Amino acid sequence: MNGTDDAYMARWEHRTVEFIFGGARYQLTIGTNPQGVHDEIVVAGPRTGSAMSYIVLDACALINELLNRYVSIDALTELVQRNAEGGAESVIGELILQLAQSP
Repeated sequence: MNGTDDAYMARWEHRTVEFIFGGARYQLTIGTNPQGVHDEIVVAGPRTGSAMSYIVLDACALINELLNRYVSIDALTELVQRNAEGGAESVIGELILQLAQSP
């Protein structure tokens, strides 16, 4: 990396939030670009190599691609299936809701 790349990357912000869904603990890291737009998420939590780890990895890849194609977080939030209390019915929905609640 040259000095210009270093300066650009230094302006990126990353924030990690923890949440529990379905009895499992997750850590969601949200990347915010220099324009203040959330455009990348990475999640940790499920045991590496488990079916759930691949589900959340695939979900993150899809959410990231949608965000980079200018699908708004609000539009994604409207698609989340919710339970009677307003919470997400799935871990993928919870990832989206956590992203939407992040400053």
